Amino acid sequence: MARVDDTGGNGFVVDNNVGSVFRTKINSAFAAINSLNSGSGDPSITTAYQPSINSDSDILSIRNGANNAFVQLGYIDTNFGINKPAFAVRPSGAQAIANTTFTIVNNNTEILDTDTAYNNSTYKFTVPTAKAGKYVIGGQVCIDDLQDGDAIQMSFYVNDAQLTAYGKVSRAYCSAADVFTSVHAQLILDLSVGDTVAQYVEHNEGNNQNTVTAETWFYGYRLTVS
Repeated sequence: MARVDDTGGNGFVVDNNVGSVFRTKINSAFAAINSLNSGSGDPSITTAYQPSINSDSDILSIRNGANNAFVQLGYIDTNFGINKPAFAVRPSGAQAIANTTFTIVNNNTEILDTDTAYNNSTYKFTVPTAKAGKYVIGGQVCIDDLQDGDAIQMSFYVNDAQLTAYGKVSRAYCSAADVFTSVHAQLILDLSVGDTVAQYVEHNEGNNQNTVTAETWFYGYRLTVS
């Protein structure tokens, strides 16, 4: 890690100096360039279009053209964080869902979990440290033995609360008696570090009805850093 200071010249400017001071300044400038101005936080000495790595978060940024802010490009430790964290899970067996009661889906089998951020005991994904951003969240739930006109609804809960507007519920209606009925949804959520996301489902058949294991799943991945 290396960044320049004003010793021997302002930033990357090299003043006329005696040999040892001149050499130290040149070495400092080359070390900063070689390490992409890496160090704790953002550099205090900046120029337009200057790259920088924040060693605290491993985020690569570049200074904007107006030289008044850094623009984050991504995390260098996870291939710039492209579509990570990511998870995909499903249940291991049928689950009884009570009538007109939103119930968390017991997705206890992990297909993918890049950051060990999904808990297959609580059935929740938690945004890891330094991984806030906009996430694609999706899933499907299928319920057996609904009747003609019955409805199945799926919802994603954030921090144990149902979404109140955008993406609150997705709904499907059964069009025959005693058949499988599925509902699928996908949306984008702006999530902060520590936020949890879970998949819930309800129906109005009148009795407890089971999920269909092979046609139920839950997934998510980060789309952008912010």
